[in-house]
Amino acid sequence: MAAVLSAVYSLGLLWFGFAALAVLFGTGGWGDRNAAKGMVFVGVLGCAGAALLIGGAVRTWRGSFAWTLVPLLAVLVFGSIGEVVDLVGTATTRSNLIGAAILVAAAVPIGLLSTGSARTFAASHRRRA
Repeated sequence: MAAVLSAVYSLGLLWFGFAALAVLFGTGGWGDRNAAKGMVFVGVLGCAGAALLIGGAVRTWRGSFAWTLVPLLAVLVFGSIGEVVDLVGTATTRSNLIGAAILVAAAVPIGLLSTGSARTFAASHRRRA
């Protein structure tokens, strides 16, 4: 299930990365160099994150969880920091709920991969050297 969730999440990240690049190219936002760099960074980061999650889904299916856990833990750690800032700051309730949903979405596969049955699955699917 964690592999399937990772694959689905990768589609969201891929859409996010392409959307950032589409906005940049669609608006001709190259006038502000720093803004253009930021949009390119967000686009590339989204696409790279999607590639990591797809690779992680494949590797999770084969019994290795690291490629799935690392990007999801990064989302959980940095998202938690951002969510605390939002809660203390002036963020709207809708923004706080979206942030909480993203944190839960990252935490569910982490929790699934932490179970004993996941470790049993991994042990039975690892390649013998």
